[in-house]
Amino acid sequence: MKKILFYCQYHLGMGHLVRSVELMRSLATEFQVCFVKGGTDVEGLTLPENVEVVTLPLLLSENRQVKVADHPKI
Repeated sequence: MKKILFYCQYHLGMGHLVRSVELMRSLATEFQVCFVKGGTDVEGLTLPENVEVVTLPLLLSENRQVKVADHPKI
């Protein structure tokens, strides 16, 4: 099966994420999809089961500088 890397950065709204999920849902029927996302988790949003998900650290803009958000250790 052919592979696709699908990237989506969303942090100002969910439009990009919702469209990306629908595209991946269709692509996953014929491709092995790896979804690289930059943004927070969204409750209630279901990704296709056969899509591998990689979550990048959340980036924030502060005083015209981009920084990685602090995340508590699990």
